[in-house]
Amino acid sequence: MQLKGFWHEHILVPDNEESDARRSYCSWCDGKIFVPGYTCQQCSGNWHISCAKSPPKKTHFLHSQHTLTMFYPHYFKYFICDGCRDLCHDVAGYHCYECRFFLDMKCASLPDDQCEQLKKTESKTIYFCHKHKLTRANCAKGIKEKCKVCQLRISGATYCCINCNFFLHESCLETPQEIQHQYHLQHPLLGRDFDGNPKNCRACNLQIWDIAYYCDICDFALHFTCATYLTSTLKHEFHHEHTLFSFVAWDLWDQGFIQSLEPQPSKGNFCCETCGNDCSGSFYRCVECNINRHLECIPLPFKVQHEDHSDPLTLMENVVEDDYGEYYCEICQDKRNPNHPVYCCKMCKDNWFIAHIGCVIKEVKHVIP
Repeated sequence: MQLKGFWHEHILVPDNEESDARRSYCSWCDGKIFVPGYTCQQCSGNWHISCAKSPPKKTHFLHSQHTLTMFYPHYFKYFICDGCRDLCHDVAGYHCYECRFFLDMKCASLPDDQCEQLKKTESKTIYFCHKHKLTRANCAKGIKEKCKVCQLRISGATYCCINCNFFLHESCLETPQEIQHQYHLQHPLLGRDFDGNPKNCRACNLQIWDIAYYCDICDFALHFTCATYLTSTLKHEFHHEHTLFSFVAWDLWDQGFIQSLEPQPSKGNFCCETCGNDCSGSFYRCVECNINRHLECIPLPFKVQHEDHSDPLTLMENVVEDDYGEYYCEICQDKRNPNHPVYCCKMCKDNWFIAHIGCVIKEVKHVIP
């Protein structure tokens, strides 16, 4: 039996092929078709029987107050099904324009007795660094959007504003929306959506296009990813006003690029205050003043004797003593970034003594020529 689809310009014909190789996806609901089904021999489209015979309007148990109207794929880029709470992308479905109520084809075709459980599914909404409420949805497949916090592709439980293409992993909601950060101790930093009006991150100097931490009073912005960058501090006479932070340029840019959507230059972001050359390796930075100095441009002693260790400590570009993945300073016991320069005892290789530069400099007994 041939079927003339009310929306389709060609005749749909039955497809009874039972080969696994012929199994395809429905052009309307994107679900797997297990024969029989319908196909269009002219444009290679495929349909479930239930989808191909769906009426243009229908009433439904989950929204009995108004008639639902069918819409075709790509009419809405995204919608959240008010039955199963799935986040749907470029597929057909039914909706009530007046109530902004949506059903995907699967839920729209369920009998009333199977809809009772769906009716108990509550819609959950929250606010998180965005001007609109975010609605919880289940993200299954085919969604290529990225989480605004971690910039990984969304999957599973997701909160979203589909009108603004704003998506968050449910797990990323644990990220604090207000922090007190060592880069800017004067005021708290609050999560904010820059909504395409970019600011420069004060840590990595790359532009911020989405959500980030921000101080309105001081116009101080910081990527979420840069706020968690593992650094160490140094108090030095050459810049006594503020604390200096240890950075490695390529390591820091990797953090900033995670949240910077537009292509940006990877050189010239950090210019050494002393020699005028780019800081492409290890350097110290005053985040507040945007002042940078190469490690070698700061008058740091190459070899020192420290109060807590009997052997001399030598200034080294970086040290990775093992492959455990976590590294600590022997003086303050805080985590250290293995890409950063340190003072290290070259004589204790069986029991490494490695410490932050800032921790060593505070308690030097004497400098070794």
